[in-house]
Amino acid sequence: MGFLRIVHRTGRPEVLPNPRVLAFLLLCLLTLAFPAPPRADAQVPLPYMPRVQKLQAPPPIELPAPPEGSAQEGQTPLSASEAARIALGMRGVIKKAQADVAAARGRTQQAQSPLNPTVTVGTGYTGINNFISPSSSTGTGIIAAPAGGVAGSTGQTVSIPGYQVNAAVRQLIYDFNHTRQLIREAQAQEEALGATLTKTQQQVVLEVKTTFYDHLYKARLVTIYEKTLSTQKEHLSMAEERFKAGVGLPQDVVRSEAAVASTIYQLTQARNDASISRIKLATLMGVDPRTPLLTSDDPEPPPAALPLEAFIEKALRERPDMKGGMSQVKAAEYALGAAATNNAPDVVGSTSYSMRGYNFPPHNSDQLSTTLSIQWSIGDGGLTPGMVKEAKAHIEAARAQLEETKQAVISEVSQAYLSMASAEQKLTASDAEVANADESLRLAEGRFKSGLGILLDVLDAQNALLTARVNRVKARLDVDLSIASLAYALGENLPPPRQGP
Repeated sequence: MGFLRIVHRTGRPEVLPNPRVLAFLLLCLLTLAFPAPPRADAQVPLPYMPRVQKLQAPPPIELPAPPEGSAQEGQTPLSASEAARIALGMRGVIKKAQADVAAARGRTQQAQSPLNPTVTVGTGYTGINNFISPSSSTGTGIIAAPAGGVAGSTGQTVSIPGYQVNAAVRQLIYDFNHTRQLIREAQAQEEALGATLTKTQQQVVLEVKTTFYDHLYKARLVTIYEKTLSTQKEHLSMAEERFKAGVGLPQDVVRSEAAVASTIYQLTQARNDASISRIKLATLMGVDPRTPLLTSDDPEPPPAALPLEAFIEKALRERPDMKGGMSQVKAAEYALGAAATNNAPDVVGSTSYSMRGYNFPPHNSDQLSTTLSIQWSIGDGGLTPGMVKEAKAHIEAARAQLEETKQAVISEVSQAYLSMASAEQKLTASDAEVANADESLRLAEGRFKSGLGILLDVLDAQNALLTARVNRVKARLDVDLSIASLAYALGENLPPPRQGP
């Protein structure tokens, strides 16, 4: 019925299909090739529902603020220099170094005291009772008792009350510069401790700046992971939409959820690292570790563009440890001069005046005396030669230490110079890395949205961008740290005094 029977001209019959049957078969093929779009309220069956565990980013953990009355340094953003300035005023190690300088100043004053006149003043009362025995039986003796005296048949007691007032002035005239050498030694030691104070301050500044930029680096990582998490959530939404439309794979949804969970883990760790670094920074600043600190994002000011040799000459001229080492050499040389004159003669002059009498103030007897004396210990049992040998050894030790310090300064300056140049090069390279990784992610997302790419390409591009951003932040940290290290190596990293109130 559905076929036509046709007799071929050769005499053989041929069966052809019915045109209606052909039309029906063609309609079925077109229906299978171009299905009708589903209605808006129709549920599209999913080929497979993946089992995923969704995760939301937890809120940041914050420490409670310190009690009322504590220092609140976090009200305004702090720069690295401002944080260092606060530490210089709060740190106990700075106060100890300042106390050492004050003690050295007191020792210098003590060494100067022998060159100044010594004045002593005294007063007192003396009651003298003289007991006089009676005269012998062989003779006759008459003893006249003075006023206040008491005479008796068996003897006589004479009481003489008296007041005394005296004053004396003593002055060292000459001691062959022994005292002056001791004064110069004390002054050189004071200069050395002053240099030690400056070096301690510079070490505190470098320590605070290092911690400051480390905290800033970790705070920047938090921002990077927050941006990455937002992008990963967008990728998850893209994968879910494609899966619901029936053109995506369930693996894409699971992989996107895994990427989101991994980023949340990294974000939580980054937040914890940033909080701990903030506590370390507050501790180094000398404030309550719970104090909320808001740091500014200002870079470290770059140094002047000078060649390496100019930097080394500047450091050898201005570094406090170099100045302290030279002061130690001078102190040892002055100590040698003082040791050589340890048993030299001392020429001393003194003047004293005294008054005595029965009443106060006394006027019965006045006495003025002036003395010029020379005191000389001709033999001291080898004390002076031993002191000279010790002083010479101290000079050699101080010179050797100064040479070691010089080599260390040259090494520190050279390393800081190379580190700064290398950090600047890495920063330039990281800028290009971020730009290329960002463009690669944009292309991967476009291919995935148009159905020409796969999600793995998007995730790989996102990880590459994350790595590039972390490298960029690390390169910025290295630049700031290398500049701060170079400033310390040059001896010029102390922050300027605060302007205004």
